[in-house]
Amino acid sequence: MKGARELSDDEVIILVHSFSGKYAVRNRALFILGCCSGARISELLSLNVKDVWQFGRVVDAVYFERRNTKGKKEGRSIPLVSDAQAAITELIQWLKQEGFSTEKNAPAFPSQKGGRLKRRQALQVIEDAKNVAKLTGKVTSHSCRKTFAHRVFRNSGNLYTVKEALGHRSISTTEQYLSISEEELRDAIPDFGISQKSHVFIHCYGGRLPLLSPVFPPPLTQPLNLNV
Repeated sequence: MKGARELSDDEVIILVHSFSGKYAVRNRALFILGCCSGARISELLSLNVKDVWQFGRVVDAVYFERRNTKGKKEGRSIPLVSDAQAAITELIQWLKQEGFSTEKNAPAFPSQKGGRLKRRQALQVIEDAKNVAKLTGKVTSHSCRKTFAHRVFRNSGNLYTVKEALGHRSISTTEQYLSISEEELRDAIPDFGISQKSHVFIHCYGGRLPLLSPVFPPPLTQPLNLNV
């Protein structure tokens, strides 16, 4: 969804605690899985119980089938981190308690009547949580996907890893998901620690030349002997 923004770590936590009512567990799991998998809302809503829960436990990775992915490039598998696993465990327990089917082909995110939750309903779920949390800017279900993209890039530093995780055909599409804040740019700019390492220059000069300032060494007049 064009224009949707990513969420900060604090905003993710705030939104997690902004779901309430009978369907809070379902809605929270939908949001958390979106942030932890980077799946499109249509991909999440296509999931069945068997896709997230097998043999009495959460699966290690969720597989989004090709027919449910945009562009149908190919299916993709995303490992489930502990946050996602905990949310799914809570979801399955809630489904059982509320009388929803947990058969393997039952929807993982059912509607009130037991059918598959509709896209517009899911979008409203996120909108309601955003309003409760009093977040500003365009926060939608696609914010989960953008948030995931930023976290993967932050942890890997590899644009191609993000591309594969999102299931994009083109790297240019992936680039549109990423924006760099001033703080991130500042952290990425190299600092050689020159002001903290001036004693190295003094040692190289054999202690014969004093510093011109308390921070930087004098200009070089002869090659440094790096074998001292």
